Amino acid sequence: MILSFSMSIGKEILTERCYRSINILSESVGKFLCGIGITDYWVADNQLTYNEETENIDIVLFGSFLRRFLESDAWKFKSTRLWVISKCSAVVLSKLLMIPEKYIGIIPRYTLFPASLNPTPFLGWSVETTLVYAGRISLVKQIELLLFTYLNLEMSGANVRLVFCGGFDDEYPGEQGLIQQIDFKKKIENIVAVNKWKNPPIFLGQLGEYEWCKYNFVNPVFISLSTYIYEDFGVSVSQAQAEGMPCILSGWGGHMDIVGPNVFRIPDYLIGESIQNTLSIQARAEIIAKYLIEDIDQFRCGDSDTSKILIPERYDMKSILNMRENLIEKWSNDILYIAQGKVCDYANTILGREFFGKYKKYFSGNKSDYQTLMVTNSPNMVDSIMIELVPAITGYWIRKKKSKISFIYFQELLNKQNFALLQQAEHIIFAFMFTKSLPLVDLVRNKLSLSSRLTFYCHELFNVEDLPAVRNLLQTNDEIVYIDKNFFSEIS
Repeated sequence: MILSFSMSIGKEILTERCYRSINILSESVGKFLCGIGITDYWVADNQLTYNEETENIDIVLFGSFLRRFLESDAWKFKSTRLWVISKCSAVVLSKLLMIPEKYIGIIPRYTLFPASLNPTPFLGWSVETTLVYAGRISLVKQIELLLFTYLNLEMSGANVRLVFCGGFDDEYPGEQGLIQQIDFKKKIENIVAVNKWKNPPIFLGQLGEYEWCKYNFVNPVFISLSTYIYEDFGVSVSQAQAEGMPCILSGWGGHMDIVGPNVFRIPDYLIGESIQNTLSIQARAEIIAKYLIEDIDQFRCGDSDTSKILIPERYDMKSILNMRENLIEKWSNDILYIAQGKVCDYANTILGREFFGKYKKYFSGNKSDYQTLMVTNSPNMVDSIMIELVPAITGYWIRKKKSKISFIYFQELLNKQNFALLQQAEHIIFAFMFTKSLPLVDLVRNKLSLSSRLTFYCHELFNVEDLPAVRNLLQTNDEIVYIDKNFFSEIS
């Protein structure tokens, strides 16, 4: 049974935005727990209160598990068993929050939502295909990247259409720090209006919970490139798999648990952050579309799920609170911003940047913290050379080096949040050089004392007057790449 309510923790916007998925998940989780004999449980994202008289309780954590853990000082029971609904959530809890694995239970996704026993094969791009996105149309869901990927698929000759099922919202990725909020619906409408499509994307709006997957699409293929920080499951994907649909997914969060002979998972280093400059998004879209057209099988997932149900050990509250205090001591009191729903405030600190860097590493299954930072000119200073150069450089470092690239504008180089990125980057790429570039190199090498490897791209048409002095400041692993008429063919 779900416990009666007496203590309120407070409602958050995450719950309001994701209420449909949370309700569906909560119902399935409840049936699962009751099925294994657990009747006293608390779904923390759905029931924001619990019975204080209950001494021992099973807690189910969804996407906001980090916030819930930081709220644990308000929990009144003596012990708990912790449950999550994805392997990546368990990894974050064990490796970043240092909770021993034996206290974390993972509910296998296919016990909650079985996939069809007769999955439809992907028929190829020459056959009329409908790419279907179902869910919130939000900046955090990589919608802009999806649109440009679709545009590149069309331009490559794929017989494809794109349909969106869901409503718009303006949620922004707080883990990337403070940013200027935008009218996201207006931005997407503008992208659709200014680009030339064979078949413009279709927006069906908000449909019923199970209506979208019963829609009469032609050869539907579910697609989601989401890198949402709370993407720990993906209810829409489960609904698609129940119908046997092929799925093209991001290698991120709960998507990492999804398997099947018709499931294709795109590594997150190809996708990048939710907020990127337009040139970066277009470059990534071109690469993803190229891979999907030429060799989609490289992204194919395994055929079966081998997850087993392992009931976790009970964790006493004293130990949980000690873990919480250790977390705060290591990552500063500012981490409590997360418990207040102010993720961006914490991400805008140096420690916050580092923390979310590790969070993303574990949430995506990456084995390395290695980060590449590319510095480009701002949109109003981009010329024809930069328009061609940035996508080419991006493609090279992603395809050939499998680098995980973040982007910032030179004009915003020393903003507080970007300064944290500069300090963390192991490799900084400057996609340009100035006529007088010595002050820039001096800034990076001497004034900021950065030890990152530096790469500068220097176009043959652009005269760098102080190049000899620049070379004297460069270190052994730094390089200047000259862009001549052969450059683009050599790195393609």
